[in-house]
Amino acid sequence: MNLHRLQNRFFALLFSHFPRLTERWLKRQPIEDYGPPPWTPLHQPLSACTVALVTTAGVHLKDDAPFDIGDKEGDPTYRVIPLRKMSIDMRAARIVQSWLLLLATGLLFCSLVLSRQVVAEPTPTTPLSVKPETKEVQVWGFIYPARFNAAQGNEVHYHLLVWQGGKSANALIETPADDLAFHDALVALGAQPGDNLTMASWHERHNAHSSAPWEKVLGSSLEVRISWKSNPAGISVPQAFHPTQFATPDSGLQTPHSALDWRFGGNRARWFNRVPLAPRPGCLACLYSCPSGKVSNGALSIHDYVRAPSRFMANTAILPPDGTPVIVTFRVQP
Repeated sequence: MNLHRLQNRFFALLFSHFPRLTERWLKRQPIEDYGPPPWTPLHQPLSACTVALVTTAGVHLKDDAPFDIGDKEGDPTYRVIPLRKMSIDMRAARIVQSWLLLLATGLLFCSLVLSRQVVAEPTPTTPLSVKPETKEVQVWGFIYPARFNAAQGNEVHYHLLVWQGGKSANALIETPADDLAFHDALVALGAQPGDNLTMASWHERHNAHSSAPWEKVLGSSLEVRISWKSNPAGISVPQAFHPTQFATPDSGLQTPHSALDWRFGGNRARWFNRVPLAPRPGCLACLYSCPSGKVSNGALSIHDYVRAPSRFMANTAILPPDGTPVIVTFRVQP
């Protein structure tokens, strides 16, 4: 035994037998300020993470070397228990009572399983929810159909769903969910971003000689629905708009039912998404092929928006009034 371990054992015995001495010693120790805890922010939903739990119950696999319970200073080694081997190939150090082993392993198993399988509905405090079993991402937010219809200026009748912290205004639905976290949640479900549009499709939208505004978004196909408290089954996005017909030069007569093809556009690599604190649009879902929207409509281009910017008008007879909480569900299609 080295001198350092012998010294530690001496002070441990001394302080355990003389608690008043321990109290006096602690009061004389300088208090150092290390600043706030170095927590790492969670950049994706818990359901999309891999969770590991640490226990001091002395649990190990049958094939592992047992813990050295004879060492009075404790065994500092560790054992890894994969989820697939839990409850079928485990033992515990002899010092652990059988009931404690059952409780510890049961809690560990349930925590790991529930962390992967039980996904709560999105709420104002956790507005993004991922459901791996159904390949769905759900986003909580507020809907504003009357404001959407009355809006004037740039980018009106253009955004379906935006992040409240972004620059995009007058969307049908606003959410506190971050658009980048939304992008990463879709990737975690296996959705493939198109990443085929350039910012020229927006910046050159009034340039008759540019082909960029005619480009349409690619990427994994998605189904999108909107639900609220009095309509938990929800409606499809085309039902949220008046069935006004309009003509397009390349596809003829259309209604919102035939002019929506939701695609995972991606667009995470834009400079405003990579520079810390840079203002960004914050588009989660756009009604046209948007070069900054994470999800957008592959049936209509930016050129289509310039030609008829008011083709989408919210159906206030079906949608709830402004300020109603809603949930927008994005399901990745096969």
